[in-house]
Order: sequence, then structure tokens, then C-alpha cells
Amino acid sequence: MLTDEELIWSPVVANNRMNRLRGLSGVNSYEKDLKVNLIQTLLAYTVESGKTDWLDVGCGAGKALIEAGESLEVDYPEIQVQITGIDLVDAFAPLPTHLKNVQFVVTPIHTWIPTQHYDLITSVHSFHYFGDKLAILQKLLQALTLNGLFIGQVDLSSILVGKESQEKHLAAYLRKQGIHYNRHTKCLICKGQKMLAFPHQYIGANDQEGANYTGQEAVRAFYDL
Repeated sequence: MLTDEELIWSPVVANNRMNRLRGLSGVNSYEKDLKVNLIQTLLAYTVESGKTDWLDVGCGAGKALIEAGESLEVDYPEIQVQITGIDLVDAFAPLPTHLKNVQFVVTPIHTWIPTQHYDLITSVHSFHYFGDKLAILQKLLQALTLNGLFIGQVDLSSILVGKESQEKHLAAYLRKQGIHYNRHTKCLICKGQKMLAFPHQYIGANDQEGANYTGQEAVRAFYDL
């Protein structure tokens, strides 16, 4: 078992095979993975509240975020959108000097403390490399605005008690909280801030159990009840 502090040095977590160069739209993109038009989603929140904050967790090079920032700056200069990308390592693409609506933060997600609420939080496959996945999910859903949207891949089958996957039990609990989880695509969608209370006690993570449904090596998280 690895602690979250040990896990950040794992070659499985910090690997060159992780797709860090997804764009905003197209074949290899956020919109393909998340099945949502992010520009239109951001615009909808901006119309509603006047200003929109988007947080992307595990943003890689931040290519999609820069593309979104440039598109918004050119096509919708009158609106206010702030885009923040978080990643474990500083491998970000250079930010154009004129682009003021995108920022990058280097930090392990398990030690990151939100200082605001976000209208949109996304996570494209980055949960596969986290240790205490339930604590991180709690943190992110609590960081939503009251009407905010979380969308990302969260493989609940990689959360175990002993050797038993908790996917079925966790999916049922999330459903009762009004959170949609697709067991086939592993996509989790939450509308509105949630205060979750899981009965699980985190033990540690294992990065040596091989590939998950993506075909890539991933991290399994272990809990006690």
C-alpha cells in the first residue's frame, strides 16, 4: 500500500503514456471524452450568473484550456470566464501573453484546498491516478456552486474494500444523492453542490494491479468500512 504522498512519485502516476495533449474538440479531445460542448456550457453559466469559473483537474499540458480561453477571448470578448487547470507536474504548454483568462496551478490534488466555488469542474481520466478517490470526489463536489456542474471519468470499480469492488454500492449511494454514474463509460455527472458522507476509511493505494478499462495501468484505492 502506498500513501498519497508516496503515490505522487509512482511511475504509473507520472508516466509518459498519459494523454496530456487532448484538445478542446475533435478526435482527441475533452468534448469527445466528456460528451459535452464546453464552450456552450460555459456560455450558459455566464448568461445565468454574469461570470463563470471553470476548474479542470489533471489538465496535463492544458491544451484544451488554452484553446477554450482563446476561443472565448476572440468570439465572446464581452463575457467573463476564468479557467484554472491543476496538475501534479509543470508540463503546461506556454500561455500566450495576451491570454488573461487561463491560469495553471501545480499541486497534488489531495493537498489542494479550494478557495472558491466553481460553476464547472471537469476531470478527464485523471481520477484513475488518484489515491483517496472518495475524499477527492467529496472535495470537488463540495467546491461546486449551488448550480454548478461536475463531469468526469471516475472508475468506481477501482475502489475496493478487501478484494471487493464497491462500484455497485457507491453507484447506488450516488444515485440517491441525485448524481448520475454510467457503469459502462465510468462517467460521473453531478449537478449542484453536494456534501457527501461515505462510510469508508481510506487505507492506501496500489499502483501495481495493472490496467483498468482504458488499457492503461491505473491506481486502485483500498478502504475499510
